[in-house]
Amino acid sequence: MSEIKLIRIDFRLMHGQVVTNWIKQVSADSILIVDDKLAADKFLAQVFLMAAPPGVKVAIRPIE
Repeated sequence: MSEIKLIRIDFRLMHGQVVTNWIKQVSADSILIVDDKLAADKFLAQVFLMAAPPGVKVAIRPIE
């Protein structure tokens, strides 16, 4: 089981500060985004997947 390094609740989901600073500071290898609208929008979800740094996994899930 993976160890949770950081939890953040933010309406911006994944933004530049998370990608450029926080991931490095906590040595995270994955990001979980929980958002119904984003999970239902395949195009926008792909944009978020591409925004992650190399080697960082991104999972997008609905709240349910």
